[in-house]
Amino acid sequence: LVFTAFEVMVEGDPFDQAAHVREACGILRLLAVFHRIMEGFTRAGRYVKARTKPRNAFVTPAEQVLELLHELRFERRLSRAIRQQVEMAIKNVASGTLYDVPFMSAEDPNAKEANAWTGQFSALGAMGSRTSLKPSKSVANGELKGLVSDLSGELAELMKTTSSWDFDVFKLNELTRGKPLSVFLGFAFQHHGMLEELHLDSTALDRFAAAVESGYPKQNPYHNAIHAADVTHGALWFCTSGGLMEVCKLEDSCQLSLALGAAVHDVEHPGTNNVFQIRTQSMFAVRYNDHSVLENHHASAAFSLMQTESYNIFMNISSESAAKLRSEIIEVVLATDMAQHFAKVAQVKTKLSTEEFLVFDHAEDKLLMMKLVLHACDISNAA
Repeated sequence: LVFTAFEVMVEGDPFDQAAHVREACGILRLLAVFHRIMEGFTRAGRYVKARTKPRNAFVTPAEQVLELLHELRFERRLSRAIRQQVEMAIKNVASGTLYDVPFMSAEDPNAKEANAWTGQFSALGAMGSRTSLKPSKSVANGELKGLVSDLSGELAELMKTTSSWDFDVFKLNELTRGKPLSVFLGFAFQHHGMLEELHLDSTALDRFAAAVESGYPKQNPYHNAIHAADVTHGALWFCTSGGLMEVCKLEDSCQLSLALGAAVHDVEHPGTNNVFQIRTQSMFAVRYNDHSVLENHHASAAFSLMQTESYNIFMNISSESAAKLRSEIIEVVLATDMAQHFAKVAQVKTKLSTEEFLVFDHAEDKLLMMKLVLHACDISNAA
């Protein structure tokens, strides 16, 4: 109508032109008013949707951020450049690539220096082509067994607080002279009766725990044995104080799977993430086809160690039980890959909409909860 009015305006006499101009301006005002009314309806709809959302609705922080970004995206006062940045932010948050660092293009003046630096890690990050797990001297001289069986003084007092979420893993590292993981595992297995109930070999466990602990580089500021001990404590806290075993109707072996999965979930971590491994085409990335690269290596390193009989903590149990434990440990370790975070959250939200999920009669639902527990412990701890 507006364009028709202007076409007539050009061909008509001056009085007709003026009338058509007024008519066109009136139409434009109506369109503007209509646009504002529709904006009001849209905002009102979002407000009603937010107010009518059930109070117990499971909304993650990422979803809240996405909702705010989507509202900002339709703000008409935004410039085109800022709108594009908002759309990029939405894409990064939704895809889980918020912390990915884009590698430089060949045209970048700093590309040569950056590629030379990253190239030194391309063989295997900081690791060799095979697992290098080996026992520490503490196993040979009985120091580890002595620390676990003869708790006294400050260490004994500290271990009384293992049922608390606020257990001080840094103090444990100090009192055990840098052996927080092996000592905590030995104590936990005795304290919770897992050695007797599951017929595990205690000597093999000592060797295995010490070897795994040696596989956590001390120079790694985060993915070290302190972190592993902290995640292991968190997993066992959920099993016991948190009521996971009873609520989800888990078998006793599931507690062992979570404890061992937590203990090995970052073993031989090179200090770089999966994105770095994939972009530099490290041997880890090549070996595991770019899928959960480091998580696959952590699980593989642990079970490669168990190929040696003296480290095989499953030697006294049936092959069927060992296969089940192996499967569960691999699954929970792979679930610590942050790339799976949003998919797992969405899966749980979908499951929660069905009444039968919280009954926990299905093995897949129990395993899903075990995965979520280890993932939560991995990203929520102090170490």
